[in-house]
Amino acid sequence: MNIPESMTWIGNWAWGVPLIIVNVLMHVVGLNLVGQFVLGDYASALRKGSAALEFVVVVATTALFMISLHAIEAMTWAGVETGCTNPTTMPAGGAIANASQR
Repeated sequence: MNIPESMTWIGNWAWGVPLIIVNVLMHVVGLNLVGQFVLGDYASALRKGSAALEFVVVVATTALFMISLHAIEAMTWAGVETGCTNPTTMPAGGAIANASQR
């Protein structure tokens, strides 16, 4: 049975949009936590010590945290892509790739 191409796009959007929303929310929460740390208790410590060194530590920590968030995002996309075995529900072109292999 051939699956019309429009049906595969419905499956892509059905998986893609909720996953995008979850990943955006994860980034918002993560950046909010970093912001609270930098603007909260850590702000007073910045005023007392060496500002240049402290700034480098904050930027490096924030960058590493963001890299971790992006790694988690990549894992969620990979998990969804490889976890779907039904061609009608496979996201991101997987159904099209499977249909072309028939």
